[in-house]
Amino acid sequence: VQAIIGKVSFEADKLVENFKAFNETIQKAKPATAKGTYVTSLTITTTQGVGIKVDVNSL
Repeated sequence: VQAIIGKVSFEADKLVENFKAFNETIQKAKPATAKGTYVTSLTITTTQGVGIKVDVNSL
């Protein structure tokens, strides 16, 4: 799944708020029959920038 959660011009707190809303939506969409870890990896990047891997266990 790919999503835009903000722009470089956004304040850090707004980016965090947008990410939390996106993450909650993904978790709510998890089918009841799905077992195990639903999100296994997460990378944040700008349009053409280098990706930064995020530890999904820290979320």
